[in-house]
Amino acid sequence: MKVVDTCRTEKIALGQTFHFLPERDLGQTVVGVVGDAFSSTTMISAHLLSLYQIPQISYGASSDALSDRERFPYFFRTILPDKIQVRALMDVISHYGWSYVSLFYVDDTYGINAAKHIKALADERNICLAVNMKVLWSLNNKKGYETIADIIIKNRAARVVILFLTLPYPIRILETLQQKGEIGYFQFIASESWGYEPSEFMGVENVGLGTICFFMYTVPIPEFAEYFKSLSFEKEQNITLFRKYWEVIKGCSLSKEAGAKECETNGTVGETKDTEDVSLILDSVYVFVQAIHNLREENCPHAKGAELRNCVSGLKLTRYLQTGVFQGASANFKFDIYGNGTGKYAVRRFVKLENGEYQVRSVGHWDGNTESLVVDDDLVQWPGNLTEAPPSVCSQPCPARHYKVQLELPCCWECRPCRENEYLLQDGTNCLLCPEFYWPENGNSTDSLKISPRYLKIVDAFAVVLVLLATIGVVQSLVILYFSAKRRNHQLIKACSRELSFIMLLGILLSCVLIYNTVAVPTNITCYIRHFGYHVSLTIIYAPLLLRTNRIYRIFENGKKTKKQPLLVTAKSQIFISCCLIAVQMIISVIWASVRSPEAVLVMPILTEQYVELTCKLETTTFLSSLGCNVLLVFACTYYAFKTRRLPDNFNESRFIGFCVYTTCFMWIAFIPAYYTANSTIYKTVFLSMTLVFNSAVCTLCLFVPKLYALYFIKSKPPANNVAVVPLQNPMSRVDRSLIATSGSTSIGTVNSLSTAPPVAKH
Repeated sequence: MKVVDTCRTEKIALGQTFHFLPERDLGQTVVGVVGDAFSSTTMISAHLLSLYQIPQISYGASSDALSDRERFPYFFRTILPDKIQVRALMDVISHYGWSYVSLFYVDDTYGINAAKHIKALADERNICLAVNMKVLWSLNNKKGYETIADIIIKNRAARVVILFLTLPYPIRILETLQQKGEIGYFQFIASESWGYEPSEFMGVENVGLGTICFFMYTVPIPEFAEYFKSLSFEKEQNITLFRKYWEVIKGCSLSKEAGAKECETNGTVGETKDTEDVSLILDSVYVFVQAIHNLREENCPHAKGAELRNCVSGLKLTRYLQTGVFQGASANFKFDIYGNGTGKYAVRRFVKLENGEYQVRSVGHWDGNTESLVVDDDLVQWPGNLTEAPPSVCSQPCPARHYKVQLELPCCWECRPCRENEYLLQDGTNCLLCPEFYWPENGNSTDSLKISPRYLKIVDAFAVVLVLLATIGVVQSLVILYFSAKRRNHQLIKACSRELSFIMLLGILLSCVLIYNTVAVPTNITCYIRHFGYHVSLTIIYAPLLLRTNRIYRIFENGKKTKKQPLLVTAKSQIFISCCLIAVQMIISVIWASVRSPEAVLVMPILTEQYVELTCKLETTTFLSSLGCNVLLVFACTYYAFKTRRLPDNFNESRFIGFCVYTTCFMWIAFIPAYYTANSTIYKTVFLSMTLVFNSAVCTLCLFVPKLYALYFIKSKPPANNVAVVPLQNPMSRVDRSLIATSGSTSIGTVNSLSTAPPVAKH
């Protein structure tokens, strides 16, 4: 057995390989080579050894290029190739949910191939590379490292930084970041080429704390560890490599250099960590031993010496290496068709212990056979004293009711809010407008539900007030109707156009009853009743009132010219005309209702508000045409009330009528603009109901309450011989006595029964 040192240099590796070739063999026959530990030097030796069909097993070279069987047909390794290391690295990234990382790789086959595999796996897993940068071998100046540090800082959303580099590049990058004050923020991931020892982080411990490192999984070999630490200088001093190792572990010099500490030559190696990775080397040796043993047993079981050497050839041995199953130091394994071994990667973290010391501690492993990751997160120490994995994402998940606008990288997007009346698509890429009367189901809804409609309900404050007022109006109307009917033959009741008054009371009662309909659930039926009843009830009030004012006006105007009775002033004619006017309104309402039937509809006044009303749809033309008839009646009443304002004091009926219609005019002037400018159909319903309430109240207070008060609470002396009391204050006011006689129900205007003026005798 011959041992040589390549010194991690390709030229030296080439020269040392010649020692194993047949032409340079000094009486020894080499059938296999173990090593080297580094890919660059191994590729040099593997090329040369393959020319002589000498199999080689490496325990540390991981370059994917060495898996090329055309270039390296006699090369094997007991470790996993870099592309498998990349898979383990990407599994760790996926395990912690990182989707946005930066990558810096060395400018050689080791780094370039790794970057290619990282990019491919990142695309498969929707992981984005914020930075994908090659670090040149020639980088050796401060400005270049500052450029790299600035790029990392600029892309600080990518808190995870992969440094697939060889020393000293990663440490110099950490030093530059430390100078820029970036301590405890970035999470670094090291390739298996650096991060073995805490000493590598010397001076940059605070920046590198928490760095994730990958190494080939090894198992301790207690027997070898005991043997190695018992080695003494006295026995091993003739071995050149041991002499160099002694100087390193003892920190001294055997050559007695000036200023150097002189080595002591007594004692043993003692406790050391240098035996931790020896299982990988032993696996390589064990494989060769077992392969040669299998070859000998099958081809030359009793051969020894030169006979055995002639039996064992590189080509045969390679075949046994390729097909055999071997017992390694840790487990059984075999080579795949590319000469790669199977095994595990140890996942380690650079951590700070409680005693203040630093350590590269194992926190889990990645199994190459099952391609599964096992990590003990309780042992993980995160940078910046975080208690959980730092986020490394390009864009945070969009808040509720926000959709994604995809940017160039698949894991980067902008979040834009949906409108109030839009719901989110299942994939979160857009918002769709909810159908009318629908609203998003909940805060982050991908569907919409029908909005519960609003309408004037009996439990609402407005409705309670309206019902209360309507009830008062109904009771009041019934009371007035009762007492008026009870005293219907009284002179005062008869003088007020008794029949027309009863019709008006019916209209007032109908108006009050109609208010109950306005607080009912809107349906096609209730809407029709509301539309029809509203206009007809007003007509039932104002048609008789118009006839009363017109009758008073015509009688007194006619009395100035003649004693002849005006036309159509009898009770029957007045009732007939009133019914005709009411019938006209009913016909108009029925016609419009047939053309554009009132119906209960849903209304969404503002599409961006979660508000829907259930209301009666009343066409503006339909409503105004029917309302116009009543407005004309009110204006006509107002006209005649104004014209009769100067009647004798005893005929004060016109004054009460005037006050009633003036108030009604003001009410309508206020109602119509308020109704059409209201932004809610509920308010429109309230305004509509209040007009009925106020209209009924005004008519009741102005036209009926004074008469009942006079009838029951004021004592008056009835005129003798059934003669009306008409003070002749104005000679021009004299009228035909036959028209003002109070026989039956033909008497006119309210005769002031409180007057003490002398009566006018009947002729």
